[in-house]
Amino acid sequence: SAGATGVGTRVTMKDKDSKPLLDLIIGKEVPDQPELHYVRRATQDPVYVVKAKTDKLSTKFEDWIEEDLLNLNTWDIIGVKLHDYSVDLMAGRLKERARVGLEYNDTGDPKWKIVDDRVFQGGKFEPGKLAENQELDTARLDKMKTALDDLKIVDVSRKPEGLSGDLKATGSVYADRETQQSLANRGFYLVQLDDKVYELRSNEGETRVLMKDGVEYVLRFGQIAGGGEKVEEKEGEAKSDEDASGVNRYLFVMAEFNADAIKKPELEALPEVPAEPEKKAEEKKEEGDKKDAKEGEEKKEDDPVAKAKAERERIEKENKRKEDEYKEKITKGEERVKELNARFADWY
Repeated sequence: SAGATGVGTRVTMKDKDSKPLLDLIIGKEVPDQPELHYVRRATQDPVYVVKAKTDKLSTKFEDWIEEDLLNLNTWDIIGVKLHDYSVDLMAGRLKERARVGLEYNDTGDPKWKIVDDRVFQGGKFEPGKLAENQELDTARLDKMKTALDDLKIVDVSRKPEGLSGDLKATGSVYADRETQQSLANRGFYLVQLDDKVYELRSNEGETRVLMKDGVEYVLRFGQIAGGGEKVEEKEGEAKSDEDASGVNRYLFVMAEFNADAIKKPELEALPEVPAEPEKKAEEKKEEGDKKDAKEGEEKKEDDPVAKAKAERERIEKENKRKEDEYKEKITKGEERVKELNARFADWY
């Protein structure tokens, strides 16, 4: 901070874990040497003269934030689920409208396929389907896929400490009063699904985006930023560009791991090894006395038991390689989810 004479400008920088990297107080310029400043460490008295360009020190949000919200590659998207609903605030329950599931394969024909299509009618979901004269608007779906990659953070707001802690520890949201108020101010609600279960929902539905590595982004869209919400803490609110007019919307982002996205290995069946034939004592002695390595090797190649053992060993090794590769993909996907949730947990 700066203000009183002799105080200067305090510059503090921290890493992603909030550990201090730098804590300096930059004072006045050295007379007749505009590039040099008097500087001291915030916790120490000695003053140094250093070369410093204070015009590079910015507290503007846009100068520091990583704007790319989801940090995803559109070519890695393999599925999108759209859940259309609203929240009945008086009853504290969900008003379902529709669910649509889409698969995407960039080498498929067609690339987009409907795998789930349901409409909520008469208190339950009924199957929906395209009419004979209807087809998927693939151009619009392609635009949606591109828009997911184009979501930009224009501002953020810190979530309550309890909410952030819950998300980091368990990935769940608990219904204390501060959390409920913070969520509701931005268009997010904890709604009761049955007698004991509450889940986070939003007033503009949600979208799930499944990636090849099993990461599934959960995007819950809240109200338009600046639309009359009462927000006490104004550090910003992770919002997404909604349209070309510059309207921004609050977004609650989480990540989950979906192992179904990673194909399980196809393991080859192990062949049976035939029992070795019993040999007479003189045959065993004769084999033991053989000294010709070439003859012994030829005999081994003709031995069906040895062949079967070698083939079984080869298949076992290949199956293990496939299983290890699958486990590694699962581990990497789970680690990626943890990294993303650590990023998303503190902020709207």
